[in-house]
Amino acid sequence: MKDEKGFTLIEILISLAIISIAFTTLLSAFNRAIAAASESVIMTNAVMLADGKIALVGERALPEPGQSDWKTDERYPNYDYRTIVAETPFPSARLISVTVNFNDREIFTLESYVIK
Repeated sequence: MKDEKGFTLIEILISLAIISIAFTTLLSAFNRAIAAASESVIMTNAVMLADGKIALVGERALPEPGQSDWKTDERYPNYDYRTIVAETPFPSARLISVTVNFNDREIFTLESYVIK
C-alpha cells in the first residue's frame, strides 16, 4: 500500500486550514477597502458642498458677519451645512467658514477669505 499515490487526510486538513486563513484575510482586507471607499465618497461630497457654498457667498458683495442656521442642499440630501462669516482686521476682508455634517456627524470645515 505504500506505492499508492494521493494525499493523506492530514495533508488535506492542513491545506484547507491554510486556504481558510488566506480567504479570511482577503475578505477582511476587501471589507476595509469598501469602508475606505465609502468614507472617501462622503468626504468628497462634503468638500464639494462646502466649496460651492463659499463660492456663492464670495460672488456677492462683501458679506455681513454672522452665522446661518443648519441648511440642506437638495443635491446632497444627507448633508447639512452652516456658514459663518467673521470679521477680519481688514475692513474689506471677511473670513468665511462652512461646516458640513453628514447624518448629524461633523466631518468637514472649509475656511476661506473673501476680499472686495
